[in-house]
Amino acid sequence: MGENGCGKTTFAKLMNGLIIPTLGDVFVENINTKNPDNYKKIPKIVSMTFQNPDEQIIASCVEDEIAFNLENMCFPGEKMSIKIAKLLKFVELEGYEKRTTESLSGGQKQKLMLACALSTEPKVIILDEITSMIDSIARRNIVKILSKINQILKIAIIMITHDTYEATFAQKIILMKNGEIKIMDKPENILSNLEIIKNFNITPLKSTILLKNIMNNGYNVRLENSLDNKFCAKEIISILESNNVKC
Repeated sequence: MGENGCGKTTFAKLMNGLIIPTLGDVFVENINTKNPDNYKKIPKIVSMTFQNPDEQIIASCVEDEIAFNLENMCFPGEKMSIKIAKLLKFVELEGYEKRTTESLSGGQKQKLMLACALSTEPKVIILDEITSMIDSIARRNIVKILSKINQILKIAIIMITHDTYEATFAQKIILMKNGEIKIMDKPENILSNLEIIKNFNITPLKSTILLKNIMNNGYNVRLENSLDNKFCAKEIISILESNNVKC
């Protein structure tokens, strides 16, 4: 996370070889990204999806889009249709093989891009603001699929985002400024710290603002509980009950 121009996308592109460092070296699984012999190896380890799917989609048909990736990986042709069906089912696009890519909604296009990213069976997927162009319902659906990718497929996810809600699902948050990593910590330690949020121009959760206002009125609450709506509700109910207000 960080303001526009702080270096998030550049840092991500360095990690998967789309940008070659002019100074120093970047190693991915002990593979030097500067070595031209490694250019085809790196995408198999680190896959990347960008903000605008229309700038990435090249095929007119959903199955052809995934097939293009599989063909580049020399995937056996006789097994390709089964592989494509499995990928589409995993990203909740089951039965969309023959659909035209232009008929898909923004959220469905991002699901297709996730299927393409998964087709190489990478160890890491980097997502560059992939939910910034879709509505809140589609955004939550994408977050649910990302959770499945991480928990079921055991693929690490690095997500560039300005969305505080999405950041609550992370194991660690990295805050960048002026091309440098300034802070790396757990979400509850960053998103509940209003000073950090202000310094990095992050929009705070409404629940954090609510608990902060309650705290300013003399009540003892834990701001880190604002990241979970259930815990936030328990904090408020506890205060109401302590003041003999029935809930």
